[in-house]
Amino acid sequence: MTRKLRPMSAAATIAKTEWLLRFVEPLYPLDTAKMKSADVLEALRRVEAQGRLESARWLRSVCSRIFRYAVATSRAERDICADLVDAPTPPKVKHRAAVFEPEKIGDLRRSMRAYGGNLLVRDAADWIEKQLAHESNSVRSVCFATELSRAITVRPI
Repeated sequence: MTRKLRPMSAAATIAKTEWLLRFVEPLYPLDTAKMKSADVLEALRRVEAQGRLESARWLRSVCSRIFRYAVATSRAERDICADLVDAPTPPKVKHRAAVFEPEKIGDLRRSMRAYGGNLLVRDAADWIEKQLAHESNSVRSVCFATELSRAITVRPI
């Protein structure tokens, strides 16, 4: 698998994939044609038990790529990981704060200017504040409100 990834993947991606594949090492002695979904599911559950929900989802994807390759090279009949698409527990979505009301943007800019903490954070806040001031530097997208007159420009930060 590593040889297949090398030409088109970054070193960090290869390292992460190799790290993930260590979770399925107990499956290495098994023949891919004789493996069952339950074998892979057991490995996924071990990863989830450690609280690594995203890693479990990515591991399922990596295993699926391996089985699709095995199918293409006649080493397996089918991709057994396809049955496990919804098996890993999805991670809890973390919603991020955003300002959608034009009158609140001024408050945001004032609070960013008044921040007196860490120098690096202050510089980042200053940079963001300057980016807010110069719309020509921004990627623009329109937030559609119930009335078109209330539509505002939303900038990804």
